[in-house]
Amino acid sequence: MRKFLAAIAILSLSTFAFQAQAQFRASDICKMKRSQYERDQCLEYGLRGGMQRVKGNTQRLLDSSRVPESEKASILKSHKKWASKFESKCSDNECYYDMASDRNNEIEKIMAKYNIAPM
Repeated sequence: MRKFLAAIAILSLSTFAFQAQAQFRASDICKMKRSQYERDQCLEYGLRGGMQRVKGNTQRLLDSSRVPESEKASILKSHKKWASKFESKCSDNECYYDMASDRNNEIEKIMAKYNIAPM
């Protein structure tokens, strides 16, 4: 009985931890800064770096001989869809930063699938 209760407790805690992690946004790091100026700088630098990673990682996928042409076409299609949403949905650096981070996560999953190192 104790093992069963322990297993349920572990399952409950791991579920809670997973949900808490899923709600973490890249921009949350910037919210911990002391002043508004530091928060704004953090968001701007995070956005710049995130966009460079999106561009660089996408290019690495498209240039790789490991990635099939059909996958490259799918990557380009999803990138155009993301770029359109990026432009229409966001109006501040926090949103842009979070969307760039989400796109990088998507791209890096594809990179891992084909054993390509991300930026």
